[in-house]
Amino acid sequence: MVEIQCIEDYLRSIKKQIEDLPMESQYTNYFRGQSNANWDLVPSVFREHLYNEHNLFHEMERNLYHEMSNLTSIIDKLVYMQHQGLPTRLLDITKNSLVALYLSLIHISEPTRPERIS
Repeated sequence: MVEIQCIEDYLRSIKKQIEDLPMESQYTNYFRGQSNANWDLVPSVFREHLYNEHNLFHEMERNLYHEMSNLTSIIDKLVYMQHQGLPTRLLDITKNSLVALYLSLIHISEPTRPERIS
């Protein structure tokens, strides 16, 4: 585990991890910002088993027909749902490590800051 004290440490750590990848393969790096490294990578709709994505999807299509009518693919509709705060099978990831860092810190208050973030 690498201890990160400042943004420069973070960027150096990311750069080193990317440089350590095998050169014979083309990689696209994706990052996930979450405030606890011990959390499993589980999409929101599967976390508490309280939601039926199918029902949520069709209800949102009915209630927001005009907003969703120009979205042609299921994935576009799921992305829209997720950004409206509804649980979906999608897991937020980004190609930008700084966005992931921001997302991992946005809901953390000083007294409850975890020892390790991901």
